[in-house]
Amino acid sequence: MRKTFTSKGLYLGKTDSESENRDLLDFFHDYAGVFDDINNGRFIITGRKGAGKSAYAVYLQEKSNIDDSLWCERVKSYEFDLEKIIQNIPDGFIRFEAFYEWIILTKLAKLIIDSELGKYTGEYRALELFYQRNSGLVDIDKYVVAEVLTNQEVNFAPLNSKFGFFSRVFGYKKTKAQFYQMIKPLRETIVSILEKPVYKEASFYVIFDDLDIKFNYNVDSNRTMLMDLIRIAKEYNTDALLRTNARVLLFLRDDIEDCLKGEESDTSKTFVSATSCINWYAMDKNKEDVSDSHLKQFINDRLRFAFEKLHIPYNQEDPWSSFVEPEFSYSNAIRQWKKPSFKAVLDHTFYLPRDVMSIFINIGKLDWKLPLKQDQVYELLFKFSKIKRDEIYDELKYILSSKERDLVFEILRKISIKDGNSYEEVMSIINDCGMPSVTFKILVDYSLIVPMDKDSRKYYYNYREQEISDDFENYDYKVHKILYLYFTARNH
Repeated sequence: MRKTFTSKGLYLGKTDSESENRDLLDFFHDYAGVFDDINNGRFIITGRKGAGKSAYAVYLQEKSNIDDSLWCERVKSYEFDLEKIIQNIPDGFIRFEAFYEWIILTKLAKLIIDSELGKYTGEYRALELFYQRNSGLVDIDKYVVAEVLTNQEVNFAPLNSKFGFFSRVFGYKKTKAQFYQMIKPLRETIVSILEKPVYKEASFYVIFDDLDIKFNYNVDSNRTMLMDLIRIAKEYNTDALLRTNARVLLFLRDDIEDCLKGEESDTSKTFVSATSCINWYAMDKNKEDVSDSHLKQFINDRLRFAFEKLHIPYNQEDPWSSFVEPEFSYSNAIRQWKKPSFKAVLDHTFYLPRDVMSIFINIGKLDWKLPLKQDQVYELLFKFSKIKRDEIYDELKYILSSKERDLVFEILRKISIKDGNSYEEVMSIINDCGMPSVTFKILVDYSLIVPMDKDSRKYYYNYREQEISDDFENYDYKVHKILYLYFTARNH
């Protein structure tokens, strides 16, 4: 008799890379080729929320714990209130830039010390003593940043005796200064150390992650802070650190990138030359064959790991076919048809790995016979629709207030009632809900509503195809499939 296997105990990983931590070392693969882009000089990693940006940051951090040739420090901007504490820096200084430079330099100093690569050199011992004497002022890990920005001075005596950069700025007698006064000599000190041959044996990364958290595009200082960080990162990567194996990496949502492009004259040029964008649809060469897609590879890699851990036999070439039945059946009054099950699942996502993971996140708690059936998958999709609704609500918070977001979902609910809405009908719904006409563009940009060609009946998802033309009246519109499921579930 053939043994029956169920989903009980199957673990595909978590949707949040922060929670996976060391598990990520087993799961991670650079499907997007981001590391190649970093090696070629790109330092801004972008993608939609859920595309896997933080997975790269977490992976680098976790790998650095076991790889003696890799050293990594992450800075999470939400862990300190930069906007508030920056007010302590005197007028006349480029305030945000000064503090960002201080973070980068002290992080690099810590990485140099932790690596112990130059442990027996005088430069290493001087830097180590400098770090020890200023504990709390340079240890940004603890985020005791308020002290750095007050009148407390930094003691640079250990560096003054070993490096001439400080004496040229302050003279031989002075040994203390405010942090912003010593940025230039400290930068020259750190760079001079990293340029030594012994440090060419390793890679050093200072990573700024979660830059979108607490970001509000409508607040001028928020935009200024991000632009200053991007400018400083560019200067370090293309100039100061160019002859070293150290880099400053920024992880940023692509919608925030789009909003920042017009902030300064050279911003767009910087993004074009410095950005590695994680777009799972764009990665696929054969757009029509989902069996060969990177997302299919992503879930298959995790299924292999899960099946082997539970000693469940599976299709080696396509683990998905052992997890979910290969095809789903559909019918209407006119015809019947079949669709590959993975394509059916993808149609209810925004082509993001987090979406696929979220659908099956609790599959191990169920005891369903494998492979899963169509009705079981749709049961999971209905549950996922509520999760996705909340994610979208959160994703829109940096451009819309909570009241405006509530109105957006009321607009979407009304659009979902019909299978196809004309441009005029959509605009009428938006106006009736008291939202400005620009809301229409937001709905399309985030693929909350999907344009459909009136003749070919082809749908245009903004995260897949190129942008549609501005002749919006030439299209009909419907809500994204997962939102349709969400509103359908609410009505039952």
